[in-house]
Amino acid sequence: MFKGQVNFEFLAAALLFLTAIGGILLAGNQLLPSFHTEMESLSTNLEAKTVTDKILSEPGTHSYGSGGTDWDKNSSTLEEIESFGLAKDFLEVERSKVENLSTRGSEDLNYTVFRETTGAENHYNMRFVWLPVIHTSQGFTRGDPPSKISEPGGNNLEPYISADNTVKYGSSSLEDETHKFLVTSSDGSYDAVYVSDDWDFNIDNRYSEGETFSLTDTEYIVESFQNREDEEGSILVLKKEINSFGVNPDTDVPIQRMDRFAIMDNEPLRVEVLAW
Repeated sequence: MFKGQVNFEFLAAALLFLTAIGGILLAGNQLLPSFHTEMESLSTNLEAKTVTDKILSEPGTHSYGSGGTDWDKNSSTLEEIESFGLAKDFLEVERSKVENLSTRGSEDLNYTVFRETTGAENHYNMRFVWLPVIHTSQGFTRGDPPSKISEPGGNNLEPYISADNTVKYGSSSLEDETHKFLVTSSDGSYDAVYVSDDWDFNIDNRYSEGETFSLTDTEYIVESFQNREDEEGSILVLKKEINSFGVNPDTDVPIQRMDRFAIMDNEPLRVEVLAW
């Protein structure tokens, strides 16, 4: 072989190598944007979980006077807030602190202070939804109620007499007021509730899932009925929005969604979180 001569096998191997490198680079260029987006989503989710873990498990502090955790007490404690939290115990949220959140203004804790005290790099929108659980495990046969109960009539008569035979009932204290609940089913599935301040359900007060009703000037939504086997009708879940906090989402960026749960006033609290 003469000096400088390159045989066919060498050229073929070199060409194959260059083709492979080119393919890898091309694939890398196509995958990098997707990989970058995925990493951004993971980072946003991680921060959202860290931030919400902290505010649902810590009370927050202020340095006004001798300091303390009651940063929501007045304007002076708000001005001297050092760390932000909503808890009075681990995953037990204090209602007054949730109610003292406002996206703008100086009378409540605003969004700017929230970002400064938490060190959040992303933006957030949080919806605090209270989910009172009503226990309705007691029951009777329709048409043969306990003496204290007046069964539905009037505009409610037709749907009531068309319901299944087994009727469930119970009472619960909501925001210091006691209310009575009667739950009926259709085709074996509990799907309607009658609500009263006493045991007289002979009024126009029948509600299905998703419908809104008022109790002592407070609006609730029927969230769901318990229809799990062997426990049908034993639980009714209501829903009430306590507060919304944060800025409106930017529609031009991916939005991460998560639900976090805690306890408020001895009932479940769902925090619906948007982060971007």
